[in-house]
Amino acid sequence: MKINFAKINKWLVTLILVLIVVLFAVPAGLRLSMLGHQAPPAQIKAGETLYFYRDDCKACQRDYPKVIWEKITGKKIIMINTNGPANQELVTKYNITEVPNKAQQR
Repeated sequence: MKINFAKINKWLVTLILVLIVVLFAVPAGLRLSMLGHQAPPAQIKAGETLYFYRDDCKACQRDYPKVIWEKITGKKIIMINTNGPANQELVTKYNITEVPNKAQQR
Protein backbone atom coordinates (compact mmCIF):
# COMPACT_ATOMS: atom_id res chain seq x y z
CA MET A 1 0.00 0.00 0.00
CA LYS A 2 1.42 3.33 -1.08
CA ILE A 3 0.67 6.45 1.02
CA ASN A 4 0.10 9.68 -0.88
CA PHE A 5 1.77 12.29 1.36
CA ALA A 6 0.97 15.15 -1.02
CA LYS A 7 -2.77 14.49 -0.58
CA ILE A 8 -2.39 14.21 3.19
CA ASN A 9 -0.46 17.50 3.33
CA LYS A 10 -3.15 19.34 1.35
CA TRP A 11 -5.84 17.94 3.65
CA LEU A 12 -3.82 18.91 6.73
CA VAL A 13 -3.26 22.47 5.47
CA THR A 14 -6.98 22.81 4.75
CA LEU A 15 -7.86 21.54 8.22
CA ILE A 16 -5.44 23.98 9.86
CA LEU A 17 -6.87 26.91 7.88
CA VAL A 18 -10.42 25.97 8.88
CA LEU A 19 -9.38 25.77 12.54
CA ILE A 20 -7.72 29.18 12.33
CA VAL A 21 -10.89 30.70 10.92
CA VAL A 22 -13.10 29.05 13.53
CA LEU A 23 -10.86 29.85 16.49
CA PHE A 24 -9.89 33.40 15.57
CA ALA A 25 -12.15 34.96 12.96
CA VAL A 26 -15.49 33.88 14.41
CA PRO A 27 -14.76 35.06 17.98
CA ALA A 28 -13.29 38.30 16.57
CA GLY A 29 -16.51 38.89 14.66
CA LEU A 30 -18.57 38.26 17.77
CA ARG A 31 -16.25 40.54 19.71
CA LEU A 32 -17.19 43.40 17.37
CA SER A 33 -20.76 43.17 18.62
CA MET A 34 -19.48 44.02 22.10
CA LEU A 35 -18.19 47.39 20.94
CA GLY A 36 -21.36 48.93 19.51
CA HIS A 37 -22.89 51.71 21.59
CA GLN A 38 -25.17 52.61 18.69
CA ALA A 39 -26.37 49.07 18.02
CA PRO A 40 -30.12 48.61 17.53
CA PRO A 41 -32.07 47.29 20.51
CA ALA A 42 -31.49 43.61 21.15
CA GLN A 43 -34.15 41.32 19.67
CA ILE A 44 -35.06 38.80 22.36
CA LYS A 45 -36.95 35.51 22.14
CA ALA A 46 -38.27 33.23 24.89
CA GLY A 47 -35.72 30.89 26.45
CA GLU A 48 -32.69 33.02 25.65
CA THR A 49 -30.18 34.11 28.25
CA LEU A 50 -29.54 37.83 28.41
CA TYR A 51 -25.97 38.85 29.18
CA PHE A 52 -25.77 42.48 30.28
CA TYR A 53 -22.32 44.06 30.05
CA ARG A 54 -20.52 47.35 29.57
CA ASP A 55 -17.73 47.51 27.02
CA ASP A 56 -15.60 49.51 29.50
CA CYS A 57 -16.09 47.01 32.37
CA LYS A 58 -13.00 44.98 33.33
CA ALA A 59 -15.05 42.14 34.87
CA CYS A 60 -17.14 41.96 31.68
CA GLN A 61 -13.98 41.78 29.59
CA ARG A 62 -12.70 38.90 31.76
CA ASP A 63 -16.04 37.06 31.36
CA TYR A 64 -16.23 37.70 27.61
CA PRO A 65 -14.28 34.59 26.42
CA LYS A 66 -16.50 32.30 28.55
CA VAL A 67 -19.68 33.91 27.25
CA ILE A 68 -18.48 33.72 23.65
CA TRP A 69 -17.56 30.05 24.14
CA GLU A 70 -21.09 29.34 25.44
CA LYS A 71 -22.52 31.20 22.45
CA ILE A 72 -20.32 29.35 19.94
CA THR A 73 -21.21 25.98 21.47
CA GLY A 74 -24.92 26.58 20.99
CA LYS A 75 -26.26 28.34 24.07
CA LYS A 76 -28.73 31.06 23.13
CA ILE A 77 -27.20 34.20 24.61
CA ILE A 78 -28.13 37.75 23.67
CA MET A 79 -25.39 40.23 24.54
CA ILE A 80 -26.75 43.59 25.68
CA ASN A 81 -24.40 46.55 26.05
CA THR A 82 -25.75 48.67 28.90
CA ASN A 83 -23.78 51.65 27.55
CA GLY A 84 -25.88 51.48 24.39
CA PRO A 85 -28.73 54.00 24.54
CA ALA A 86 -30.94 51.70 22.47
CA ASN A 87 -30.85 49.09 25.26
CA GLN A 88 -31.81 51.32 28.20
CA GLU A 89 -35.38 50.02 28.09
CA LEU A 90 -34.08 46.47 28.69
CA VAL A 91 -31.80 47.67 31.49
CA THR A 92 -34.84 49.19 33.20
CA LYS A 93 -37.13 46.21 32.47
CA TYR A 94 -34.67 43.72 34.02
CA ASN A 95 -33.62 46.11 36.81
CA ILE A 96 -29.92 45.83 35.95
CA THR A 97 -27.86 47.77 38.48
CA GLU A 98 -24.47 46.11 37.99
CA VAL A 99 -22.63 44.20 35.30
CA PRO A 100 -21.77 41.60 34.22
CA ASN A 101 -25.22 40.16 34.77
CA LYS A 102 -27.09 37.22 33.22
CA ALA A 103 -30.86 37.03 33.16
CA GLN A 104 -33.29 34.54 31.65
CA GLN A 105 -35.83 35.92 29.19
CA ARG A 106 -39.23 36.32 30.87
